[in-house]
Amino acid sequence: MSGPTNDRDATVPQRDLRVLVVDDEKNILTSLTVCLQSIGCAVTAAPSGQAALQALSREPFDLAFVDLRLKDQSGLDLLPQLLAQNPSLAVVIITAYGTLDTAVQAVKGGAMDYLAKPFTPAQIRQAVEQVIERRTLRRR
Repeated sequence: MSGPTNDRDATVPQRDLRVLVVDDEKNILTSLTVCLQSIGCAVTAAPSGQAALQALSREPFDLAFVDLRLKDQSGLDLLPQLLAQNPSLAVVIITAYGTLDTAVQAVKGGAMDYLAKPFTPAQIRQAVEQVIERRTLRRR
């Protein structure tokens, strides 16, 4: 067992985790960006579905937080478009208007998780940790 490698593995993965945040509310974009950057993620903020698709066409992302209700389209409609461009993208749908029906639709559509607003930094960290665990398992 090599200690330095294990220590490094425990602290470094977030630094190369690329996260896309899609929300038309500036406060949510800012707070999620700050939260994710504080744990070492590289964050790109997109204020619309169209901006998210453009960002995804320029660079790959590991994780996306996508608002259910965007001004230009539904997050549920954006979900298959994002996954078509990047099938390994982990998507978390976020919403202030959560219902069981939309949660089921999101998961059936390929979302990894569904979070109701207001969410906590711990919930965001948990989503990031799930993506890191999945990525680590894929590499093994």
